[in-house]
Amino acid sequence: MVNFRKVIFVTLLLPMFILAQNTETSVYVYGIGCIPQGNYGDNLGNNPQKTRRQGFDLGDKIGLAKFGYGVGTDCIIPVLVDGMGWQLSAKVIINPTDAHAAENAFTSGYGGDSVIVTMDIGNWFNIPIFTGINYGYKLNDFLNVYAHVQAGINLTKQPTREVFVDGISAERIEFELTPDFGFETGLSFEILKSYIISARYLNLGNPHYDGTRTLNENIFTSIPERVFPVYADEREISMFLITLGIKL
Repeated sequence: MVNFRKVIFVTLLLPMFILAQNTETSVYVYGIGCIPQGNYGDNLGNNPQKTRRQGFDLGDKIGLAKFGYGVGTDCIIPVLVDGMGWQLSAKVIINPTDAHAAENAFTSGYGGDSVIVTMDIGNWFNIPIFTGINYGYKLNDFLNVYAHVQAGINLTKQPTREVFVDGISAERIEFELTPDFGFETGLSFEILKSYIISARYLNLGNPHYDGTRTLNENIFTSIPERVFPVYADEREISMFLITLGIKL
């Protein structure tokens, strides 16, 4: 099993051995706009169904994620190669969810409007803590351009989900905070040595979430017990980020 404390410790210490001398470390803070990609942004999977003992199956790997937001910071430490920097970054990214398509599909599965299925689904939380390489080039006195590639640890939490049938709670699932890995590539523009805007692709892999499922025995009449664990619920997470910030 990976020792995450050792990984973080080595990540933070490594730049100290390759620092350039008499150069300036740059620190940026920024706001994030997040556009879900692929399965993460899908609002309904293949063959959604109400199972006999496993609650409501929305489909493989889908995230129901909508446009999100967040904050982040980058620290770029110059190294011995001119224009090259060691980049450390941390972000907090939140994506709301959209359950309307799933609600309509399950309501139709019950035979139409005679039974109404509604869902209360929370927000996705992702906290990627990455490190990697940044390369910058001065275009003119007004504009610098930077490209970066980085990877590292992501702390992720799938939204709590509760399903209601005619206003009665039929299923509730709560997930645990899960460590996983991901990577990011991006292109940034520094304007007047003060402002930074960037476009980034962030791939956080296919985390497997554990949690607890609670079912209503009056709706799922064949279940052996009401509360039981959820193991390795796989979801796929990727997104396109637009950031806007300042240099400190």
